[in-house]
Amino acid sequence: MAHRLLPNQASILQRVLEDLYATPSEFKRHLELLRTLDGQSERAVAVLTQLEEALVATKRTRIVAAVSATGAAASAAGAPAEKALPSAPTVAVFFGSRGLDGGAVSAAKRARVSSSDGADADGEAAHRQIRALQQQCRDKSEEKIAIVAQVQRVLEDHIDRIEADMAYFEQQLRAEGEFVCDGRRQPRDGALVAALVDAAAAAPPAATAAAATAATAPPPTPQWCMCRVRRYERGTQLYEVEDFDDSSSVYFLPSVRIVALPLEGTTIRKYAKAERVMAMYPSTTSFYVAEVRTLPKRTQHSNVFQLLFDGDGIMVKPVLGSLLFPLEEAALAESSVPVCGGTAPQLSNGAYPSYSS
Repeated sequence: MAHRLLPNQASILQRVLEDLYATPSEFKRHLELLRTLDGQSERAVAVLTQLEEALVATKRTRIVAAVSATGAAASAAGAPAEKALPSAPTVAVFFGSRGLDGGAVSAAKRARVSSSDGADADGEAAHRQIRALQQQCRDKSEEKIAIVAQVQRVLEDHIDRIEADMAYFEQQLRAEGEFVCDGRRQPRDGALVAALVDAAAAAPPAATAAAATAATAPPPTPQWCMCRVRRYERGTQLYEVEDFDDSSSVYFLPSVRIVALPLEGTTIRKYAKAERVMAMYPSTTSFYVAEVRTLPKRTQHSNVFQLLFDGDGIMVKPVLGSLLFPLEEAALAESSVPVCGGTAPQLSNGAYPSYSS
């Protein structure tokens, strides 16, 4: 069935679609920027590695040349061979050594100074270039971190906005009885439903856990009865329903324990002959297991099923199709409730209907 959107709903839906379509492009732009920064960083790191390796190689060559010059000067001065190559050549070159002749060391120093003026200038330039590249890599890393933080904020904003929009549409669909969850249509506010209620469900959500902890005896047997939906609480994901006969009896139930009943005039689910269903017992607001004995007569445009309730012997009773629902839905609801003690409610004819097939 087609639904016409109100102007406000249409504008919200249009904004949701625009956000969904714009989000991939916005993220793609940020990811491309990150990819560009990664490429620039990789190139800077490659150049930085080459400069560092070249600088280390240059320093190593200069140290070896200085040690060789010092050794040659010491040999010319007649110094012992074992003292010509000290264990710390850089100390000997720059600060002298007691085992070396003073004149030889001075000559080595003069030779080193005269030959390394240009090399020192080149080394200082390499140092400056290395420091500049290191700073450039740090800047790129900080820029990437800032972009990632921005992407996270944008994503969180989109998620919050989409969740708010989805909550709004869910509220609208629930109000119209068109919201479907887990393949089951959820009832709207004010709708009549078959609800599986018990004493534990009568406690408010905040007191349910404490009441369950303090309870020493099992709760009474759950009972299917007709209720009216007051509202759906999104925070607790529970329906607040009231007993159809007594509006002061209020229950808080999950959706699995509620079955929406079809409205009069709407399409009724088709049932087969001999199929077992849950149906409201005539002159009551309670639902029990029954077997379909006679289908509605199509020629009379009837919606009345003839049912045989468990425990009624051979007496069939007429029940409207809008007051039936599949036994599978009852079994699903009952499987969500712990097995409880107690006695099944007794009908007016003295029979004890069963809750399962």
